[in-house]
Amino acid sequence: LNSMDPAKIDAIAKGILGLLPKPTLEGTGAGGFSNNWSRRQTTDTRRNNFDGKVNLNRTNAHQMWFKMSYMYADVPDLWTFPAPEVGATVTRIYQPTFGQTWVLSPTLTFDSTLGVSIMDQEAFAGDFPLGMVGTDVLGIPGTNAQGRTDVPRAHLYAGIPNITTGFSTIGTSANWTPQNRNEKTISFTNNLTKFAGRHEFRGGYTLFRSKLDHWQPERQNPRGAIVVATNATRM
Repeated sequence: LNSMDPAKIDAIAKGILGLLPKPTLEGTGAGGFSNNWSRRQTTDTRRNNFDGKVNLNRTNAHQMWFKMSYMYADVPDLWTFPAPEVGATVTRIYQPTFGQTWVLSPTLTFDSTLGVSIMDQEAFAGDFPLGMVGTDVLGIPGTNAQGRTDVPRAHLYAGIPNITTGFSTIGTSANWTPQNRNEKTISFTNNLTKFAGRHEFRGGYTLFRSKLDHWQPERQNPRGAIVVATNATRM
């Protein structure tokens, strides 16, 4: 069996080979290098919704109410070969709402509603807790957060660079992760309604404000990507 002198193997290449787990199955194909590893894992998807509402009749002419809705969803399905853990997308939504209806006179009604919607969402693959594998472990220049100027979010570049060799892809291939999103919406509506005979006159004011704090890669892998030609060495 022909083999390369280990002393001639580049240190980075040795590091990449060191990421691969030992075979668990008898492989197929040339050298038995294909289909020689298998892993069984179980994931549990959880989604919880909670709703509560309180009504208060302050007087016969004035009704007030408060409602609170909350959702928590944990979807652990972001596994990265060969990371040992499974990442997840966690979503939290808070929606407190307050409203009131006040009959000021037999022909005049005042109503208002205040609503707030807050969504926090985080998505991290299983290799995220491993840290800056590209720079700190493999020593590959330009990977992970090396050279980035957005220092407060530098930790979001953690993980294994996407390495394609012709066998199973090493590292995260999902370019859209990790994701960190915080959305907030506030709406405030007031209406004054006047009844005059068969006519109704209505006027009011609405305030609507949205805020989005969103960090997510859109096109390229933030950990870096390396593609090795599968026919670079052959017989």
